[in-house]
Amino acid sequence: MRELRLLCDKYNAMLITDEVQCGLGRTGKLFAHELYDVTPDIMTLAKPLAGGLPIGAVLMSNKVASAITPGQHGTTFGGNPLVCAVAQTVLAKIMDDKFLANVQKRGRYLANGLEKLQQKYPRKIADVPYALSKQVLIVSAGEHTIRLCPPLVVDEKDIDQLLQVFDQAFQQDIV
Repeated sequence: MRELRLLCDKYNAMLITDEVQCGLGRTGKLFAHELYDVTPDIMTLAKPLAGGLPIGAVLMSNKVASAITPGQHGTTFGGNPLVCAVAQTVLAKIMDDKFLANVQKRGRYLANGLEKLQQKYPRKIADVPYALSKQVLIVSAGEHTIRLCPPLVVDEKDIDQLLQVFDQAFQQDIV
């Protein structure tokens, strides 16, 4: 990511990051690009900003913003007061250092549990229908890949349930 920033600076190009999936605390930082100590010229945000309600945002550097005049960027139905109020509340919560520290702690807890399962069952992949029958929501992300998106407020009890469902599925060879 730092190399991209350097290349963009060298060739006077903009670095644009899409933080829709990985931003707003998902990595334990407010924005994923912070993990690389890089600042983009433009950044996009969406649904997580308002807890799943319809919203989108484009953040930009002062240099980029200076090229846009009022009326050049907007939406017909954007700025719904309820959704904006929810977004303000979500941001206040996520920007709390204690909240992000807890996200990081839970992320490490989940990663450690998954690594133990990987060592125990090195060639397995969880079955989505089986997991759903046990109240665990996972998404297939390819032939040998699953995607987990636990809420930022997940607790260890819920993580343990997820790991138990995977362990049971692997033991029963439900793959």
